[in-house]
Amino acid sequence: MKILIVFLIIVLGSYDSYSQLKFFLPDSNAYFSVSPYKFWFQGDTIIGNKKYIKGFIQNGDSIPDFKKAVYYAAVREDTLAEKIFCLQKDDGVERLISNFLLSPGDTTSVYSFWPGVWEPIQITFKVISIDSIQIQNKYRKKVNFEHEVFSRKITESWIEGIGSTDGLFFPGAFLFSIESDKPNLLCVHINDTLVYQNSTYQNCYIDFQVGIKELRIFNFDIFPSLVKNILYLKFQGGNQFKDSAKYQISDMQGRSVSIGYLSNNSIDVSKLPNGLYLFKIKFTNAGLSTVRKFIKY
Repeated sequence: MKILIVFLIIVLGSYDSYSQLKFFLPDSNAYFSVSPYKFWFQGDTIIGNKKYIKGFIQNGDSIPDFKKAVYYAAVREDTLAEKIFCLQKDDGVERLISNFLLSPGDTTSVYSFWPGVWEPIQITFKVISIDSIQIQNKYRKKVNFEHEVFSRKITESWIEGIGSTDGLFFPGAFLFSIESDKPNLLCVHINDTLVYQNSTYQNCYIDFQVGIKELRIFNFDIFPSLVKNILYLKFQGGNQFKDSAKYQISDMQGRSVSIGYLSNNSIDVSKLPNGLYLFKIKFTNAGLSTVRKFIKY
């Protein structure tokens, strides 16, 4: 009987150690630096009988200042299921943004909330490995993914208590961004102490807002968003870029399915399989690019 009790204690202890999150998102006096943004976590809130952490966004400032931040989203952690959920401002729907209860070879689908780009996008990930990362002398679980996008290998990791290395709210952001404005988690500060620094960067701020502001001048719409044969483009700043604009269409797994240059602001998509696609256009003369999405039926 004593042997059985000892065995159960060991088993239950192991289960407790590895079956739930041990490191959590900060709930106050903390901010994550993600490219030009700072995401502040300040206080709790109850929504639908569930407890959330309130998240705020500060845009385009190199110096952190919570007084400049505005409410962005609420975040909830299910420690037993090892999942993180997001309830974005004005959306009203709780969506999964991280899942740590995974093994190599597993797949999981989560949502990405890139500021100002459509509604949240669901993206499927496949795990290639699981290891750990040392933060403040403690090891945290790290789930690693690899994707092939536009013939390039893209890596991303989710760190326990921190979220995606693209930024907590932006898993899979590579699918609808370009190199110059792809979000990257740069730093994490808690109680004015730097607890995480992206080893690729030497500071906690990257400014790509100039490019984004210029891009609005050459913005465009695609229609119809539900298309069978011909996809049309309408440039809000005129059509002066139509002959120097290269487009690329990819599926939601990041696989390129069509590449070419615009002709008469229309593209034949009749041969594409039915599904959801991302349409990326690059203005070669301006060195700018942006993305839209459409559904082929």
